[in-house]
Amino acid sequence: MFHEVTSSKGKTRYIKMKTDTGIKDTYMDVFVKCILKHVKGIRAGSDRYTEVFMSPVWRIKGLNPHQDTPVEILHVILLGFLKYFWCNAISRLNNAQKVELQVWLASFDVTGLGIPPLAGQTLVQYAGSLTGQDFHTILQAAPFVLYNLIPQECYEAFLALSALIPLIWQPCIDNIDEHLAILQVAIDHFLNCTAHWTLQWFNKLKFHIICHLPDHIQCFGPAILFATEGFESYNAIIHDHSIHSNRQAPSWDIAHRMA
Repeated sequence: MFHEVTSSKGKTRYIKMKTDTGIKDTYMDVFVKCILKHVKGIRAGSDRYTEVFMSPVWRIKGLNPHQDTPVEILHVILLGFLKYFWCNAISRLNNAQKVELQVWLASFDVTGLGIPPLAGQTLVQYAGSLTGQDFHTILQAAPFVLYNLIPQECYEAFLALSALIPLIWQPCIDNIDEHLAILQVAIDHFLNCTAHWTLQWFNKLKFHIICHLPDHIQCFGPAILFATEGFESYNAIIHDHSIHSNRQAPSWDIAHRMA
């Protein structure tokens, strides 16, 4: 259908193909509307005709966007699955249970974990505004502090995720075939537990993206090598240079301060 639109077949042909096939892609519709608007401008004489509507990036020889863009584990897992589950767990608790959870977190023994004592109130009260480092901490405590506070199917999903994440954050893999086999079993178990909880989670694309991770590890090596956590720390530099900006031209303000 996208090829038909880029070939200037028109909106009517596109709608008819959607009706005939029963396929509806809300993500592609955004780009189709832009293309149809451009085609309409060409016919009206206000826009200049261009043969190719797609970005030249996708015309690079040898580039496969599915294989060459590895899973970004920070946003897919820590700021994805774990954030979804943690916010959902907090939303299920009443005020008394939230206070109990804060106490459990604050009293959690962090000996040997290499992390400071947990700020229970912050992790509960600001569940939707936490960072990747906060979720690294929550991951290690969640199976213990959430016991008997959330439904069993939710708790099982937390356990499956807690078992999966250490397999992903491996800096070195000695036996790639054995590791990928174990990782695939852990991913399947996590998805099964999530489906047993509720199928609504699968409306989020990240639950599909994680299925490609074993192939990317096979191609690029341990997932921690292409994680963006280290690069995210440079956001603090940009933030420091934009504090006194009036937000009218933030890029100019940041560039001026850096110069």
